[in-house]
Amino acid sequence: MIVFNGCSFTKYFWPSWADMLCYGYKDRINLGNMGSGNEYIFLTTYPYLKKAEKVCIQWSGYNRFDFCKNGEWNIDGNITLNNLGNWPKAKWFYDDKHFENKSNIFQKSFTDLLDHYKIESHYMYLEDLKSMVEDNTYKFETTPNPFVKKKNFKDGHPDVYLHYEIAKDVAQKLDIDFKIDEIQEKIEYIHKEIQQIKHLADIWNGPITL
Repeated sequence: MIVFNGCSFTKYFWPSWADMLCYGYKDRINLGNMGSGNEYIFLTTYPYLKKAEKVCIQWSGYNRFDFCKNGEWNIDGNITLNNLGNWPKAKWFYDDKHFENKSNIFQKSFTDLLDHYKIESHYMYLEDLKSMVEDNTYKFETTPNPFVKKKNFKDGHPDVYLHYEIAKDVAQKLDIDFKIDEIQEKIEYIHKEIQQIKHLADIWNGPITL
């Protein structure tokens, strides 16, 4: 089994590198979740470690805030941006150095677990992926997200072609195959489809899939 996890750079409104690597395989799973932090990534990947042969983690930002209640994850993203309106309440307990230290401990502990179970792995980091995007993203006229510029904004997440390049790199690092010819055919159509979308709300509740 191969397990992938990360934030919105791993699971988003259009196919990601992890979706491409999972496409057509029953023994691969993408646990990524938009806005998720390293606590979510650690805790949701952990149950799969006893049966995983390989794992690829895209670590997120340390100031993300994840909490689980009644079995349901609530993903707040960067807590300081007040994505779910929790920042006024969170100010009293938020400590930047503590959140950063906690994030580092999650990553170090996870690495120790991988070593214990002898699982082959590959890590990526949010800031590194952000630096790769530049103009390889999509622009929309409007977005329902109240925390970013609502009109004529650049999304900031990789377009499907950049995700494809990331998928090829990860496949090489993990020494795995994926359905590269089928993906190539699909992403050209998907890319054009996304370019025609003017309002991100159009795919907000119905993401485009492979």
